[in-house]
Amino acid sequence: MATQQQSFISLESLNILQGLQVDGTVENNHRRIRRGVLRDSSDDQTWDEGVILPLYVNSIEALRFIGLKKDSARQVLQAFNSEYYVHGHPSTSLHPYDLIEFATGHLEGKPDAVTSEDDWLTVLKGLGVRRSLREAICDPLYDHIRFTKSAKEWAQETFDDSWAFLTTADHKIKSQRARLENNVRTRRGQQATQVPQAGHLDPQQIPSGSIPIVAEAEDIPQLPSNKVLLYKGGATDRLKNFVRTNGTLNPQGIVSTPPGDFARQKYIWYFSKQKSVAWDYAQYAKNRNPAIECGMVILAVPKELLQNPYEVRGDEWRTLVWSSRGPNYDEEEIAVQESYSQHALLLGPCCHMGDAGIARLNDKSELLQMQTGTGEKAEQWVIMQAALMARICDAAKDNVWLQVSHKKVEST
Repeated sequence: MATQQQSFISLESLNILQGLQVDGTVENNHRRIRRGVLRDSSDDQTWDEGVILPLYVNSIEALRFIGLKKDSARQVLQAFNSEYYVHGHPSTSLHPYDLIEFATGHLEGKPDAVTSEDDWLTVLKGLGVRRSLREAICDPLYDHIRFTKSAKEWAQETFDDSWAFLTTADHKIKSQRARLENNVRTRRGQQATQVPQAGHLDPQQIPSGSIPIVAEAEDIPQLPSNKVLLYKGGATDRLKNFVRTNGTLNPQGIVSTPPGDFARQKYIWYFSKQKSVAWDYAQYAKNRNPAIECGMVILAVPKELLQNPYEVRGDEWRTLVWSSRGPNYDEEEIAVQESYSQHALLLGPCCHMGDAGIARLNDKSELLQMQTGTGEKAEQWVIMQAALMARICDAAKDNVWLQVSHKKVEST
């Protein structure tokens, strides 16, 4: 049976890259491409850095890229092919892009690691995770973040973020063609065409997820004293969903999926109070797959919208987190959830345990609070009500920036 493979980069995009002479070399089913091709930052300090991408979607190389070791990648691809090819022909109910569901499904039914007492490296190997990702997840520099989730959860998040990076590459090249051409001309010392800056484009020209990029958080414009900065870090393909194609902010693009620290079933919004926490999340994501783009959204919010938050601390904090993420959800926990949902804005510590870790606890007294890399208590702003988040987005639409991680990877 001949395998039909789907390319990540379309012929149209390849023609764009070839016309600019930045299409990169091809070797062993991989294409080496310049990192700047997949970014919309005109001042990207890693423009010429090499990123090696798999050529095909339904391939062992793609599964290796997202973090599977070779034998596990073969098993996953074989499982996918057995369902994709029906009587020797591609299925109409599956698409090569559905391969990610088989990859994350490979994690199911296997032992997990949760606390510092578990052997994370052995567990991750048993999950089929390749060595580089195992070591990145277990990097002691990020232990203050690692134990907020389990080994399976970090593996799945890395798979998903890496897959999103691969599957959006073609769209980025097409949608950013004018900006890409301008960047290439600038680097060749040619006259650049006028390309409007993000935030000042005609609504029909703004690429989805276009956010003004700063080299450092300190580089954002001087703000009046009535502004408060909120932060959120991670893979930028997730973060850029915060901006609509018309330049307005999209609350649903950055909402957190329940359960979370302060809500069991409700979709709400979490932002880091400390810049260092959000930046560490971005750096941890980058550590797990250096090829993908990671960073931190910085949002300047009028102080009056964040006045008088209900602060949740001490035993009250434990009660709320336990009702949100604990093993039981009966009348007592429901009552706690309902009482806190009446508040529009909460402020309190971040939990330093994943759901699987909390499930092992005897009671709420054993819950742990997260600390920053320097030992400070990590805190979070939590917007509980959509009406407040809509007001924040409207007020801050011209005051949002993205700081991109430039952690060094292989150069061409």
